[in-house]
Amino acid sequence: MKVVFLIGSPRSGTTILENILNCHENIAELYEPYYLWEKFFCADKSDVWQNEKISDRQRENMTREFSLFSRKSKKTMVLDKSPTHSFNIPIVFSVFPKAFWIHIVRDGRDVTLSIRKEWEKRKKMLGEKDFFSLFKTARAMLDRQPFLRYKLMAILHELENSFSFNPYHYLNKSRWKGKVGWGPRFAGWENYLNQHSELEFNAMQWVKSVESVTQYWPLLPRDRKIEVRYESLLLEPEKVICDILNFLDTRPSHGFFEKIPLLINNNFHKWEQEFSRNEIERINPILLPMLKKFKYGCA
Repeated sequence: MKVVFLIGSPRSGTTILENILNCHENIAELYEPYYLWEKFFCADKSDVWQNEKISDRQRENMTREFSLFSRKSKKTMVLDKSPTHSFNIPIVFSVFPKAFWIHIVRDGRDVTLSIRKEWEKRKKMLGEKDFFSLFKTARAMLDRQPFLRYKLMAILHELENSFSFNPYHYLNKSRWKGKVGWGPRFAGWENYLNQHSELEFNAMQWVKSVESVTQYWPLLPRDRKIEVRYESLLLEPEKVICDILNFLDTRPSHGFFEKIPLLINNNFHKWEQEFSRNEIERINPILLPMLKKFKYGCA
């Protein structure tokens, strides 16, 4: 079994790239198995796990679950794109030292815009008491789990951690301290959110995600990691996908490119039209250092 971790800030293209790779005959998508990782590792007040030393039992439990998923899927590679992995590379690497890593990067301004839309969508659901949309959101997450075992594990995990007879509490989990939050909770997130606007917080979610990956990237073996740009994936999909498959030591299966999801090749620079000048001025100081690091043009 080969384990592959797809990391990056949420709304950076992790889901579309996972959907593409999942079309390959040898790759099985284990969709965001937070219910497995959080069962064995403690995330205190944020999504940064607190375990300093990994026990043999923790490794064995996680390895067994991934191996079981591989056997059930009848595929040789298991792909996990859990968003919290960007903050916890040392722990994940310690559990799976032979894993392969793919980091996808997207312009932080487009990411901030997309994250903000996710926050607004959830606030709208609660404000309008849209139970049907809430149910669809939960159902879509469960539908990504292909086997009953993992559906039940996800349900039990949610019930244990945020049980409530009020269905609207499930978009307002205790982990967000009563707020309608979404996405990564970096260390110190609560103080930052209390002292800044939601838009500024959304920008910092991208910064902290890519900052953490940048910090821990040198820890990973050179021949087991690859970094790709979301924008390049849209403009040159076959080249980027073939580069990734070559990195994983496999080739496109028959009819692979006919099965992959349709990519919108101009789905970037939307921030230029949708952010006001005032909004750009508020987020630019937050984003600028990382935008420069990844050589994105700055307004």
